[in-house]
Amino acid sequence: MANENKIIEELVNRCVIHVSPEQREFITHSISGIVPQTVLPSGKENAAISWDKPKTAALCFNRIWTPFEAMAPPEIRFFGGTPHELRIVTYTVLMDWATTLDPETQKGLLALINFSQLVDIQSSSGADSSDIVYFNAQRLIKASIQKEHNLDVPLVYSSTKSKNAEIGSGKHEVILASLSNLEIVDEGKLDWEQVIEFRHDRVIQNKYRHLIHWLDKDMVDKEPSFIEDEIAKRLDDYRWALKKHGIQTVLGSLSTILDNRTLLASAASAAALTWVGQGYLGAASVLGVLSSKCVIEIAKALVNLEDIRRGVNSEIAFIYEAEKKFK
Repeated sequence: MANENKIIEELVNRCVIHVSPEQREFITHSISGIVPQTVLPSGKENAAISWDKPKTAALCFNRIWTPFEAMAPPEIRFFGGTPHELRIVTYTVLMDWATTLDPETQKGLLALINFSQLVDIQSSSGADSSDIVYFNAQRLIKASIQKEHNLDVPLVYSSTKSKNAEIGSGKHEVILASLSNLEIVDEGKLDWEQVIEFRHDRVIQNKYRHLIHWLDKDMVDKEPSFIEDEIAKRLDDYRWALKKHGIQTVLGSLSTILDNRTLLASAASAAALTWVGQGYLGAASVLGVLSSKCVIEIAKALVNLEDIRRGVNSEIAFIYEAEKKFK
């Protein structure tokens, strides 16, 4: 932890310029006290980065990245302790504290993170600055953990604005798969006790996971009728899993950005190349609305993520977005 404390101290000294040394030391100590210990997933654990939906993400993933220890139980959270993570956590705390400070100090605090990439993303996506800061912070975390720990984990967003910022004029082709008109977990009404109980029920958790990861190698090279029947079955299991544990939902959508190449690497035959390129898209148009009223959409998209190496899984990001209360 000594190295982490040194990084935090340097960041505070750099940006907090209008307070006494004693105040600066107090701020550094306070931030160090809430930064999580460095804990990485084991080889058998899957993980995801989720800033504002940690409980929802923890229903599916073994470990969840959170910026502060209080946001998740120790057996669930992970933290890489990389300089980017520490910069972002420090920035978050300082900006919250800086709301009471003078404009010049706030300007200095903004220098904590390099925002040079935000201008391009903002101009192309149309998202507002707060969404972009949030989006870019998670991408920086993902990249830094991959670089330092050789660990690639998907991102979990809560807004299609983040999805739109992710998808743009890049060169890397991905699949964008969405299930809309779907009951998704209401993060605000979910507590950690429910999450832990759900995770201990392995059979139920697997049923839930089968829908979250619905576009998998088992769907490759299959006829539309098979896909429709399989998704309908997974939907029934998913709903039963949530109902059994009393998890409340809202009506919304689940979108997944998948890496073409990794998905194809797990496919059964070379014919799957054609299927992913054309068959999935054709199947989606045939299926349309399932009998359960859940709408399937599958499309190709381009992203600019060549700098982030993929792990063994095909998912790059998940987007849960609520529409209205589910009745």
